[in-house]
Formats: sequence, C-alpha cells, structure tokens
Amino acid sequence: MRGSVCFRVAVTVLLGLLCAMSQAQQLPEEISGQRFQFRYEVGRPFRYAIGMRVRLDMHTKAGAEDQNMKMLLDTRYTVSLTPRSEPKQGITPVRIEPSGIEGDWDVHSPGGHLVVTLRGGEIRGTHNGLIVMDTAKGVGREQAQELKKELLLLTKSGMADLDTRGNVKQFRGDPDFVRFWNEMLENQTGLFGVIFPVKAVAVGDSWMEAVTVRKMGEMRLEGEGIRVEAVFTRQPDETVQDRRLAVFRCSAPLKHREIAGSMAWAGRKISVKLLELDQQATGVMKYDFARGLISEASVQSDRAATVELSVPGQSLAVEMKVRMEIRWRLIPDGPEAPPLSSKAQESRLQSRLSGAFMRAARNRAERCSSSIPFTPSSMETQPSKPTPRRMRKIASKSFMPVPISP
Repeated sequence: MRGSVCFRVAVTVLLGLLCAMSQAQQLPEEISGQRFQFRYEVGRPFRYAIGMRVRLDMHTKAGAEDQNMKMLLDTRYTVSLTPRSEPKQGITPVRIEPSGIEGDWDVHSPGGHLVVTLRGGEIRGTHNGLIVMDTAKGVGREQAQELKKELLLLTKSGMADLDTRGNVKQFRGDPDFVRFWNEMLENQTGLFGVIFPVKAVAVGDSWMEAVTVRKMGEMRLEGEGIRVEAVFTRQPDETVQDRRLAVFRCSAPLKHREIAGSMAWAGRKISVKLLELDQQATGVMKYDFARGLISEASVQSDRAATVELSVPGQSLAVEMKVRMEIRWRLIPDGPEAPPLSSKAQESRLQSRLSGAFMRAARNRAERCSSSIPFTPSSMETQPSKPTPRRMRKIASKSFMPVPISP
C-alpha cells in the first residue's frame, strides 16, 4: 500500500515536471529571450531615409557686450548600404553611399535674419529678405561653391566592415571618407545607434554600451575624455502591417563640471573650459525580425552648457541650449523613396553632420556681409588674436549634443 502511494506520488511529480518543461518550451521568444543580430544579405542593398533638426539658442558675453543668437538647422538625406560579399569570420564588407542631401538654415542674430536652402544641388540664400545667393539664376555662384565644399564630405562613398552586433571594425576608402566616419563613430553606439549584446534579451532586459567622447564639435577634450553610457531596454514587441518588430528604448544622460579642452583657429590654440554640461538623450529603435535590420528609430537630445573661451588678454562667456532630433527609417525594397520631409521628421546622421552644415552656413554669411554678428571682418581673418565677434562664431561651431544614434 505504501509502495503504491509512493508510486502515484512519483508519477504525479514526474507528470508535473514534464508539464512545466513543456510550458517552458512554449514560452514566447519575447518572454524567454533571444539573441538579436543584424543580417546583411549580398545582392540586397538597403536604404535609410534620415532627417535631423538642430535648434541652438546661444547667449554670449564679452566684456560689457551681450548678444543672443538663435539657429535652426534642418537636414535630410538618404544613405544606401550594399553588402559586397559573404561574411568572413563574422565580418561583412558594406558600401556606404549618401545621396539626396537637402538642407535648411535659419539664423536670427542682432545683425539680421539669414535663410539658406539647399534643394537638388541648387542653393538659395537671403539676408533680411534680400536675395544674396541663387545658383539656379546664376546669383552668388562663387559663394555657393564655398558652401558645397563644406558639404562634399557628406557625399563621399566608401566601405565599412560590419559585424552582426552592429560594430564597425573599420572604414576603408578615400582618406576624407575614413576620417569623417571615424570621427562620427567616436560619438555614437555603432553604425545603427545600437550594439546588440552577445546574450539573449527578453522583454524588460537591459544592457549598457559606452563610448568615450574626446571631441565635441571643434573642442578637443583634455585627458581621457568623457565616458557616456547608453542603456538599452527591450519593450514589448509590436506588429505593424503583419511585421513583428522588437522595440528598444535608450537613455544616455550626461552631467559633467569643469571640463578643460582647446580649439585650433588660424594656427593658434584657444583654451576652452566647459564649466557646466547637462544632457538628456533618449531614443526608441525598432528591429524588424524578418529583415534583420532596424526598421525605424528616433532620438532626442537636449543639452545645456556654460562655456568659457579664452586667449591671452581676452575671454568670452557662452551659455548654450541645444536640442537635436534625429529620425531614420528603412526604405522598403523597390524604387528609391525621397528623404524624410521636414514636417514628417520634426527634426539623423550625426552631430558631426550638423556641424558641417553649420560651418557652411556661417561661412556663407561671412561672405554676404561683414556686418553680420558672429562673423569676422576682412581684418579678422588674419592669423592674429581673434576678436569677440570671431570668438562667438567659433563658439557656435562647438558643443553639439552627443548622439546615441547614427
């Protein structure tokens, strides 16, 4: 009798274990966890439509002189990526080809209102409502050429060796292409804004990736730089048009005080002290299981900074607030789609890209009128001590938000 009871108990326990094991095997992948990898298919290029909007509010003080400037930069373009061969030791060579660059610059300062647009290779600019550049009508072509030189780096193509986690092993090609993309990669997590962990990730799981920032805009930081930690957390999956998407949220806060650095100008060194820096960056990225790629993503970064620039006998205090919004989406296979519209994106690659557009717009302003604030007169372009106006121009080129995306 006792043996029979023990047998029934053993059978019951065994059946319970088998049932539990069966249920565990049937758990959805999003609950049990899974590994995420990028999938690069030879003969199947993929394209991203990218948009970025940067809003800058800057207050400067040099001695008794106070000035304010507001700047809005809006850029859109497409990047094509073509896997060239099957992976070797987990590395796939991919060709990167940017195209279709459009841009809008809107600058308000005590010297007036500057508006510049780029469409289809044609540039148009106005200062206080007066046309100062219109390449379609042959106006200001020489000045427009200077602007296009600044944008040349954005159009260069080259190769990147990628692994399945999203890391870039190296860039190859034209030296300018390699330098440009390497600098951009210093301030972001992987080519696609996320580096997947080796371990499986279930809904609710988090992991951290860190980058060391050694340069902010034109400012080169002293010492070992600033460590920025981006934390990614998997959210519940979504289904969009019968496609299953894994959703990841990202957060990368940054707070620092008393950071020393420097900038080069006309062969001279300008000392920079970042007295206070506060940045909040968040993002959402969606991974398409069927395609093995990020299908869409958006990132917003808000930065407030107090900066002091100085050369012997002169200093400039700067207070800046910068908001950067980036949005990118995977273009469906088929005929090429246009870049994201300004309205659709509300805002792409990188603080580095916006820096190029900012320099180009300011260089154009510099040639339109020497009376525009934050730009030098012909005397100031000589390699001598920069004036307060020139110092303000230099300051506006730096301290863009650290991106956590391409």
